Amino acid sequence: DGSDNRNDFWRLVDSPDIQPIGTCEKEGDLLQPPLGYQMNASSWPMFLLRTLNGSEMAPATIFKKEPPKPPLNNFKVGMKLEAIDKKNPYLICPATVGDV
Repeated sequence: DGSDNRNDFWRLVDSPDIQPIGTCEKEGDLLQPPLGYQMNASSWPMFLLRTLNGSEMAPATIFKKEPPKPPLNNFKVGMKLEAIDKKNPYLICPATVGDV
């Protein structure tokens, strides 16, 4: 929230980078204002309350846990694959495994 799509990024449903509303507060952390937030930082908590008031929030039940890491990494240096650019997910490029 708060800026144009140049700062967008994609995450899978099981990414630990996305959390239900309130997770930050429960863990005693401070939720940071979005890029482009123009008001005084002290007004951020009230802005957040107004923004969330009446909003449809994603329920905690739809967030999935990250699957366990595979016991064996089957990639080998030199293997060919297709890779998605994280900054531009529409850009899929041929790639070569450089290190494991």
